[in-house]
Parts: sequence; structure tokens; C-alpha cells
Amino acid sequence: MSKEIEFQFEYQEKYYGNEHNVREKINYCNHCGHELIFSHLPDYKNLILQETAKCMKCGKGSRKLIHIIN
Repeated sequence: MSKEIEFQFEYQEKYYGNEHNVREKINYCNHCGHELIFSHLPDYKNLILQETAKCMKCGKGSRKLIHIIN
């Protein structure tokens, strides 16, 4: 059984506060505060965008999200 993180659907309701707080939540690791590295893979046929964010410092703040393209 793999310990790899599964993709989750992104929803905007989890972001609140001012612009600075939202940018920090999106761009920085939840565990160590280091800046995340992003990669994106679009799937235009199914109208989704797969986003992978990795923390190069601790590796614990990595996440995989699916954004729905409207």
C-alpha cells in the first residue's frame, strides 16, 4: 500500500481573511513555512487542472489538488 497523497478537489470556501493570509495559506508549507514548488497538468477534455505542490524543505506540507476549469 502506497503512502502517496491522493488528489483532492479544491474549494474556495476554505480560504478566508485578508489577501496576505490567503496568499500565505496557498503558497507556503503548513508545517515549516517554507515556500512550496508548484506544477500543473491541464486536462482540457475533462475541464480539470491537476496541481501538485511540494515542500522541498520538510516534505510534509505537500499536497495534490484538482481545480475545475469553468
